[in-house]
Amino acid sequence: MNNNTTIIDIHQAIQQISKGQIVVLPFEDHFIICGLAKNEHTVKNILENEKKKSTQPLSILFPSIKSLSLHQIESPLLKLAQPIWPAPLSIIVPAFPGLPSSASGLTQMVSVQIPSHPLLSHILNEVQEPLLYIKAMNSHHEAIKHTQECLSSTFKKISGVVNGVLSKQGSTLISYQFGGYQIQAQGQVTKAEIDHLELCDDRFVS
Repeated sequence: MNNNTTIIDIHQAIQQISKGQIVVLPFEDHFIICGLAKNEHTVKNILENEKKKSTQPLSILFPSIKSLSLHQIESPLLKLAQPIWPAPLSIIVPAFPGLPSSASGLTQMVSVQIPSHPLLSHILNEVQEPLLYIKAMNSHHEAIKHTQECLSSTFKKISGVVNGVLSKQGSTLISYQFGGYQIQAQGQVTKAEIDHLELCDDRFVS
């Protein structure tokens, strides 16, 4: 149990993340436990806080399109996502070089996003490294939606909690299957918005 979980500001969060520590942040419609995606020790500490195994690949946030290219992210889904990123849209792609095996599991897949969330965008732009996260969950395996609940929850190796405002809905998650995109989780970006993207071509039929 972490008995020293306290409120920290965004500058302290950036410092802690840069040092390989993990922090709790508000993101979209829930709080997340977040840290450097390519640091094996950091990923291990994040995963120690998993209260319920997700059926979806782990989530990684990137600061920019250029950062995705530098990390050799490849997928037909990039043509769909790039025109609207930064946005609450995640795509499932093969794990990239330098990522610890624990971050991609048996599937060797991860979900990636360039977020529009102001706080996360600022942190990513300062850290300039991809960040892996999981949902912060309470003892009932429910996503935490309030700062006070974060402070009273049982976390492991957390350096602090950043206070903030949540949105009403999370990200849309899509995968590439059978020559087209499939919506795995519906969020803020709708199917209609995806279908009407300028760079969407006739390979992408759900």
